[in-house]
Amino acid sequence: MTNPRRGEIYLVRLPGQPKDTKFRPALVVSLDVRNRLANDVIVIPISTTLDKSFLIRGPFSGAISDKKMLEIEQAIQRAVGIIV
Repeated sequence: MTNPRRGEIYLVRLPGQPKDTKFRPALVVSLDVRNRLANDVIVIPISTTLDKSFLIRGPFSGAISDKKMLEIEQAIQRAVGIIV
């Protein structure tokens, strides 16, 4: 298999969903250089909408702080090649 490229859509098995036998569409968001060198890729599952009834449990311990959420957003941006 060739290396996935950023922006491509693949059918994937979602980790943590072993009983789900259907392949799901996911968008590759990791940088092409990372896709060549790493043993994994960063993808975002694609769905048209998600009904709130799919939320099984949570939140588990309340919301994280705005500061921590900003740190997470910046880490995601760095991982997908957006300069922060």
